[in-house]
Amino acid sequence: MNTSCTQTYEMHPMGRGLYWLMCALALVCGITALVVSVRVVDGRWVIAGLGVLFLVCGLAMFIRPQTVVESDTRIVSRRLRLFGRFLLSSRQYSFSDFAAVVVRRVRRSNFGRDPDQFFVSLRRHSGRQVLVRYFEADIARRCRPAEELAHRLSTDLQIEIDEHDA
Repeated sequence: MNTSCTQTYEMHPMGRGLYWLMCALALVCGITALVVSVRVVDGRWVIAGLGVLFLVCGLAMFIRPQTVVESDTRIVSRRLRLFGRFLLSSRQYSFSDFAAVVVRRVRRSNFGRDPDQFFVSLRRHSGRQVLVRYFEADIARRCRPAEELAHRLSTDLQIEIDEHDA
């Protein structure tokens, strides 16, 4: 096991630039709907409600979950950060709290070209899971990045890997 090593995993596979653009777009839609609701007589409350909904969703999207694995202190931390910088919440677990690394494949569709999703999480002894990251891959393919992450976590935490389809 590699000592004095800290790995930080972002849950979303989406690139940072695209993610922030989507957050900003939701906020702009919300602000626009609120401005329109002030100027319109008919349907004011519906438009204002949608504006508030988009604002709340846009702000919630700015909260990014992270999982940090600290090999030297043998701690896994689950953190929520606003704008990727300001710590809102943190929960720490010892390596011994986990029983397995779980790779769960969710088949999106049997029709079309929808990609499958692969969720990599850490299963606690109680059965609850701490999601580390998810990936998307083409149908009927294995997801090499998910397998590599699961192997790395399994090696660092010295626990087994459990793979299954959902």
